Amino acid sequence: MQKVVSKDGTEIAYDATGNGPGPVLIAGAFTGRAYFAGHAEALSPTFTVVAYDRRGCSAT
Repeated sequence: MQKVVSKDGTEIAYDATGNGPGPVLIAGAFTGRAYFAGHAEALSPTFTVVAYDRRGCSAT
């Protein structure tokens, strides 16, 4: 897990894995980045997959 800090200071957690062009996986209202773990693993040989938690919903 990595974090980025938004302009207003809110920390947003994300995972980035793999190599290549980068699709971004966006979680819905009741899910977090962990929901996409299987998808990220399957795509990572070809892509750099980024999955992040919604603002203020970090599951650390």
